[in-house]
This record gives sequence, structure tokens and C-alpha cells, in this order.
Amino acid sequence: VLATVIDITERKRAEQRLLTSEERYRNVVENTVQGILVQRERRPLFVNQAFADLFGFATPEEVLALPDLTQLIAEDDRIRMQQIAQARMLGEPAPERYVGHGRRKDGREIWLDTIVCLVNWEGRPAIQVAVVDVTERVQAERALEEERRLLQTVFDTIPHSIYVKGTDLRYRFANRAYCLALNRPQEEIVGHVLEEIGLSGPEFKQRVREADLELLRTGAALELDGLRAELPDGEVRHLHLIKVP
Repeated sequence: VLATVIDITERKRAEQRLLTSEERYRNVVENTVQGILVQRERRPLFVNQAFADLFGFATPEEVLALPDLTQLIAEDDRIRMQQIAQARMLGEPAPERYVGHGRRKDGREIWLDTIVCLVNWEGRPAIQVAVVDVTERVQAERALEEERRLLQTVFDTIPHSIYVKGTDLRYRFANRAYCLALNRPQEEIVGHVLEEIGLSGPEFKQRVREADLELLRTGAALELDGLRAELPDGEVRHLHLIKVP
């Protein structure tokens, strides 16, 4: 009897380490609240229960049975998602985190905070996606932006100058009349402090700043009369300010 003995101990140890690593990975992703998907060329390779729940499927197997993941992307976001995925697979610059627009099994659209990275899956490159539902946040932000636009429209019809400052005394809002008076676009006012927007005059800045600080301290409305301000073009204006918290 001729026998050849080959020591495969290290190979078996490596296989065991790999199995242990895969088991740990699955335990982590199966118990996370994030939806996890691994896909290649829009075909699902792995899905956890949280991802299935997020998109209205009963089990991960239902998602894995899909021939193409495109149906889980809202129509208005499909081209962008395809471009991002192609760039990432080609090693070109692509965002690692973004808000995507998805569509559930029942057709309801959702917004997803998405984190993406390249992984090696069964010896080939694939894309791992982690998603969290941020639909309520996006809807609230859109409602707030719509309200801001409405207020801007209303305040822009008022002939008097109106502005809003934050507690750091930086401008948060300026209506059209105020921008015209300073001959500056809104982006050169909002985010800046009084000293940066070109208004000057004897004691003007000091009195306005002191009034702002007093208003923040007391929470009571106040008026400033007899203010003499010099505009950026050199024109002098006499102003009456009414400030409210």
C-alpha cells in the first residue's frame, strides 16, 4: 500500500476561521435595525430582515427572488442611482452616503439615509448598502422649506425693511426691501453679522448691538429712534428700529 499524507491542518483552520467570520457577520446584520443589502448589477445577493421589513416584504427570501432591484427605487431617482452604482464599480468617485428615494412593495415611496461601500462577495466585487428610513425627517424638512419660501414671499411684498437674527446675532433672514436698501443680495447678508454687511455711522453699530443683546436678555420688545446709518454707497439714512423677540 502506497499512501501520501498531506497536512491540511492550516487549510481546515482557515476554513473554520472563515465560517466563524461569516457567522459573526450574519449575526451582526440580522440583529441590526439598519436594512442591509448586498447586490451586484442590481441583483440581490444578501438581504437581512430589517431590509425586507423596510420595503414591505415578509421575508428576505422575497427580496432575493427579485430579478432586479430597480423596482425598489422611486422612478425619479433611478437614473441617479444607476450612475452612482456604475461609478463605484468602476472605481470612479462616488458618494459613500446620500439620501435615496425608494419605493416599497405596496408602491408607497420612502426616503432612505444610505451608506454604501464595495465588498468582496464570493470572490467578486459587490455593493453593500445600509439604509435607514428618514421619510419623516425629509417630509419635515420639505414642509419647513415650503414655509420658509411662503414667508419670504409675504415679507418681500412689505415695503419696510425686515430682518431676523439668531442668538449669535447673525442674520437668518432679510426681505427684499432690506436687501435693496443695502444694495446687496440676500446671500451677502444672511449668515453675516452687522459689522460685515457695510452699514456704518456714529454709534450706530454699538447701539444696535447693545439693543440686540438686551432683547435677548430680557425677551422684551424695544424701539430705537434717531439712528443715523451710512449705507455702503455713502448715503446717510435716519432710521427707526422696532425689535421683537
